[in-house]
Amino acid sequence: PDPAVPPTDLRSGYFDDLVVNLTLPGSRCDVFCGRRGSSAHVSGDPAPWGNYAYTSRLLSDHDRLAAVRAYLSLLRRSPHLVSRIRAELPGLTLGCYCAPELCHCHLLAEIANSPPDRLVALALPLSRPSSPAPSPPTAAPVPPTR
Repeated sequence: PDPAVPPTDLRSGYFDDLVVNLTLPGSRCDVFCGRRGSSAHVSGDPAPWGNYAYTSRLLSDHDRLAAVRAYLSLLRRSPHLVSRIRAELPGLTLGCYCAPELCHCHLLAEIANSPPDRLVALALPLSRPSSPAPSPPTAAPVPPTR
């Protein structure tokens, strides 16, 4: 498969109900998928599902697509992380600030809930590695504010 996956192939739409925008009143999620230091981040939570592959502000649809593609590129190099997503996130509601716009949470929902052939279409690793899974990459610690 082409590494520059078209935007329409990044999100099937089947799992859109599992991604909620936390800025909307009454929105609740099982798992926060933003980065540490964001307004919905709970202190002490390592925020392992944030998109640390792209840390620029999302100012346009082009930026948003670049962020999702950067996360997909990270996942293609991280079979341990793909295994964690498939083990820990199926059926859970993921919270972000982007929905209903395309974001890496849609990719997380796709990977967690799709059959293996969907992972092949995204050129993601299928096999579970034999060594323990490392934690996802994280950003540098956010200094406390006074």
